[in-house]
Amino acid sequence: MLKRHPSKMILEGEELLIPKVQCKFHANYISLSSTSRKINFNIICPIPSVNLESEEYLDIYLNKLPDFFRGEKVYYYEGYSFSSTNFSLLNKNFTVTRGSVEIDYLSIRTFSVDLELTLQDSAGKEYECKLFLYPLVDKVTAYSDYISYPNIVAPKVIYCDTKKEKNISNSKPIEELSLDDFTSSIIWEWDLENEHLIGQDETWVKPSLFKNIFEMNGEEGFVKGKIWFDRTRYYQCIFNIAVNTQANQIIIFDGAVYVEEHYISLEDFIKTFIKKQESIIGFELQESLYQKKLSVRDVGAPIELTF
Repeated sequence: MLKRHPSKMILEGEELLIPKVQCKFHANYISLSSTSRKINFNIICPIPSVNLESEEYLDIYLNKLPDFFRGEKVYYYEGYSFSSTNFSLLNKNFTVTRGSVEIDYLSIRTFSVDLELTLQDSAGKEYECKLFLYPLVDKVTAYSDYISYPNIVAPKVIYCDTKKEKNISNSKPIEELSLDDFTSSIIWEWDLENEHLIGQDETWVKPSLFKNIFEMNGEEGFVKGKIWFDRTRYYQCIFNIAVNTQANQIIIFDGAVYVEEHYISLEDFIKTFIKKQESIIGFELQESLYQKKLSVRDVGAPIELTF
């Protein structure tokens, strides 16, 4: 049986685990509730009248304009009332004024809800709160049974400006990175600042401005190299590395080895060559060769090279 992820809340930099979250689905809203010694809430979140099984995810904004698009559209509820939402933390009551909701739907029993809420205390001070919830479905109401609720209003559908947000860079998914790509750029790096673009996420990489691995001090990147055995055989590779110039170390986290016109993982490749208790393997990076004695116990762990 798979273990359910723990729900948690982050407020003012402090993290608090939420023991149990219950969810009720209705035709045009869901209710999320939890009761424990430290935190109690019942959050009413409107959803468009759609069959969730046909949606991979839903992004909903309540009283705040969208600032992020995972897909081509989001649902925006203007003038939404949180009057039926209750939220208390450490016996202190808060009012919810606005927020955003991300629902990742896997099945009727497996989904996650990420919320960014603005909380207001009795003195009017506002706090930004994040909740990462993995609820249990307590009761499901048939989607065709529309429930009239005073807080529910029709959403506006806001579409992403694809001309503005379209990815026109040279970025690509990490699984598509090949040896040929190092002809145009010696080093590639994670393209995290553009993960909001349509069709792109945190697993994409882009050409780096670095021209030498020792300029990468503290940064992580991808470089072309070779792996040597017996000082006579070598295979071309893509290495995922980081460089620590203060410790005179190059760390290889993982990689891909090009063998017989396809790529296999560095870990699996090394396993096939370490036949004895220990083997000396050479790693060539930017025309410099580093030798490392590896054993079966080292397979899968980061490889530290000294320069």
